Amino acid sequence: MEIYVFLTTISCDRTMSAKGFYASEIDTSYIVNEYQKIQTLFSWMGIDSRSMLYGLDNVQSVCAKINSLKG
Repeated sequence: MEIYVFLTTISCDRTMSAKGFYASEIDTSYIVNEYQKIQTLFSWMGIDSRSMLYGLDNVQSVCAKINSLKG
């Protein structure tokens, strides 16, 4: 199962829990790494990534919120 979010996908692995419910493990590390790569590439090209990615500037904070819910 894949959820399309932001610039790419978040993968979900579905596993059956002991009680018979499906538990999804969401991994946001791929999105965070790709977003950082884009920012680095823009930096190398002298492009202001904040203005170029306007509206997508909350990727890291949203991923941090998602990660905090996994606990």
